[in-house]
Amino acid sequence: MSDAHSLIVNLLQAARILETRGSSLFAKWKLHPAQYNVLNLLVQNDGSMDQADLKDKLVVSSATVAVVLGRLRKRGLVDNPMNPEDRRKHTILITKLGRKIWKEAADAYDQALQEVNSALTEKELKTLDRLCSKLAAGISDTVPASK
Repeated sequence: MSDAHSLIVNLLQAARILETRGSSLFAKWKLHPAQYNVLNLLVQNDGSMDQADLKDKLVVSSATVAVVLGRLRKRGLVDNPMNPEDRRKHTILITKLGRKIWKEAADAYDQALQEVNSALTEKELKTLDRLCSKLAAGISDTVPASK
């Protein structure tokens, strides 16, 4: 197996393990990782974001964001009051309950990340972060996006 092939296999295996652990972790709060990511982005942006900006930050389709937001809205974790000045604009707000659920999940997630990251030194983590960012940028420049 070539070094490039081995790298891709290892990255995919690590991603699969992290995804499985994340799903298990967030299940306690009946959250999917994508739902946690939406709540996290809202908290990072003072509790509100435009739906289009959420889509761009999450790098997913409008339909996917709509489904995730619909599920969060049904649980009372987010709200999107209509903007009387611009009905095309959809501002998403995190609710008090959404912030509470996010805080509990975020604390557990931070602890889980510390456990995962303990396999690497601080220097190795920074190097891995830099290299993964570089790889992602290179891939996005050379591989056509899927439709």
